Amino acid sequence: GSAAKCPAGPQAGRKAMTADQDYKLLGEAPCELYYTHGDMVKELPICAKSLGGNGKVPIEAAMYMNEGKVVAVTFQAHPEYATSDLGFKGTFQPILKSMEEREDITAEERIKATQDAEATLGRVKKQSVNAVIMAGTQLGWFP
Repeated sequence: GSAAKCPAGPQAGRKAMTADQDYKLLGEAPCELYYTHGDMVKELPICAKSLGGNGKVPIEAAMYMNEGKVVAVTFQAHPEYATSDLGFKGTFQPILKSMEEREDITAEERIKATQDAEATLGRVKKQSVNAVIMAGTQLGWFP
C-alpha cells in the first residue's frame, strides 16, 4: 500500500464515513468520527480491504487479512478522541491548536471544529465506541 498528502488538504474535526457495500461493519451510516490528519491512504496492500470512506478521503478505514483471518483494523480517524476527557481535551483540542500553529488549518477552522465537536460529542462518542467494538469483534477479542 501507499500513503499520500490528502488532495483536499488537512482534515480536522468531525467527518462522515460511508461504509463500503460489502463491509457494513460500522453500524450507523454514515459513521461520524473526529479527524486530525493531512495524509491519507492512497492504495491498500493486497491483503487489505477498505471498510469505507468519503468524497475527500476514499479509504477512511481498512481491514487487513492473513490467510483469511482478520489481523488488523485501522481508522484514518481517531476514535479515542471522543471516548474520554483525556482524549477530547488532552489530545484532540491540543492537536487542533498545533495544526493551526503549523498553518495546516486556520484559527476559524480550529474554532469551528472545536465548537462542532463539543456540540456532537455524545453522538460521536457512541459511534467511536461502536467502531472500536466492531474492530475488536473482527479481531476475535469479543464474542
